[in-house]
Amino acid sequence: MNPYTDPTVRLTLAVPPPGHPTSRPAPPPGRRLPAPAVHPMTAMPPGPRPGPRRPVPAPAAAPRPPAPAGEPGHPPPSAPPPRGGDERPGGRGRRLALLAGGSALVAVLAVVALLLTGVIRTGPSAPPVLSAGPLPTERVTPYADMSTATPPDLAAYVRDTGQRDVVLAFVLAGPDGCDRPAWGGTVPVGDPKVTERVAALRAAGGSVAVATGGARAPYLETACTDAESLARAYRTALDVVGSNHLDVDLEAAVDSDLVADALAALQRERGTAITLTLPVAGRESALTAAGLEILRAVADRGVAVRTNTMAMNFPHTGDWRGAVLGSMDAAARQLGEVWPTADPAELRRRLGVTVMIGRNDQGMVTTPEDAAAVVDRARALGLGSVGLWSVTRDVGSCPTAVEARPDCSGVAQGRYAYTGVLQGFA
Repeated sequence: MNPYTDPTVRLTLAVPPPGHPTSRPAPPPGRRLPAPAVHPMTAMPPGPRPGPRRPVPAPAAAPRPPAPAGEPGHPPPSAPPPRGGDERPGGRGRRLALLAGGSALVAVLAVVALLLTGVIRTGPSAPPVLSAGPLPTERVTPYADMSTATPPDLAAYVRDTGQRDVVLAFVLAGPDGCDRPAWGGTVPVGDPKVTERVAALRAAGGSVAVATGGARAPYLETACTDAESLARAYRTALDVVGSNHLDVDLEAAVDSDLVADALAALQRERGTAITLTLPVAGRESALTAAGLEILRAVADRGVAVRTNTMAMNFPHTGDWRGAVLGSMDAAARQLGEVWPTADPAELRRRLGVTVMIGRNDQGMVTTPEDAAAVVDRARALGLGSVGLWSVTRDVGSCPTAVEARPDCSGVAQGRYAYTGVLQGFA
């Protein structure tokens, strides 16, 4: 505060009253007070004294004709100064400072909002919490290819094996894209050949899950350009067959955030149980980088999922059975990287493994004995499920086949022998 420039400060000259110790007595009438002593540093030399300085007059301003009160530039005498012409010292500066301060406050509040919503992150974020949401309960999950010209007789499968849970595969984007999901991309999800098979399975006491993706394109997950349309396509496929268990098989590149947003919406709206079926990269590091990315995306959104590894068609050295069992151990460890604070036993309960029975596409062969070893290891680890690809391959009608076929396993076996082995896990 400057008392010489701030109009709100008054300077008062205090004069001591007569008789005060600091006051000088008034001289008697007719007597003059002696001149004050001159300080040697300020004494004037002898000689004529300079006369008083004459003030230099300021140049006269040009006369301005008076204007009627109230016209621009001439406010009425009783009106306060215009806001834009406040002539108080520092008035404009204080207004600018207030405006700058307000703008800074708005900017700070905007940053805080972005931090709270997660748009801006500073430093390492807290690890995701394992969601307690709805989870699949099926222990044995054979897949049935519903895109063939003649879909498998699911009711007969239930009668012959007693296996009541089946995963229907694979729903893709239809010829019209995202809005028309289709089995294998060609057979409409509501095709009577499929719905009649599903109805017969239900009549026999069975239940179904719906799988999307797989080894062929076009994926719903790439044809649908936003999470809302993808969730709508998922709902359509589930509703047609009366299921609320979705199995998303991702063997191609997808937008992890888009898929995770759609799954989060689906689980939030209708309590859908979700399985993420992911390829295996190898014996020591089962889940691929893309697989871990989608798991982290759903974990960040609090989606509860079962992770199902595809122990098939991956490069390996040594014996194939050892490679499959090793990949199961590795996958159990990797889930701890996504949910580091979760109970390891609970993570393993949310892990499953699916084998390709018989001859694989890459030439390796999973025998019934190998499948039994997988069941034993899954039980020892405390996994949640075991599965096989596929129902129509679980027959021994082509034991000498040198390539993988969709209608038989390529090994000598009894009808539905692999299903029987996996049922030992239940």
